[in-house]
Amino acid sequence: MPEPDHPIIGPYEPRPAVCRDYDPRAALVAGKIAVLIHDHLPQVQVEHVGSTSVRGCAGKGIVDLMIAYSDRQELESRTSGTPADR
Repeated sequence: MPEPDHPIIGPYEPRPAVCRDYDPRAALVAGKIAVLIHDHLPQVQVEHVGSTSVRGCAGKGIVDLMIAYSDRQELESRTSGTPADR
């Protein structure tokens, strides 16, 4: 699939929360980010959740992902020293 002229994954842009029409690109964004996460943490399961995961559903237009992981000790060893742990 060719890349669009304007990338759909870019830096976070703070905007007011407003209800937007469904955007089918959300599934593409979620899939691309899930692959990036899985490449670094292959033992996790990445799920696209929230309004953007429901075809045709209006929402804020923010892609939400949930990461499921079964081995907490292994995850903590891989993420120690990250800002979330401080």
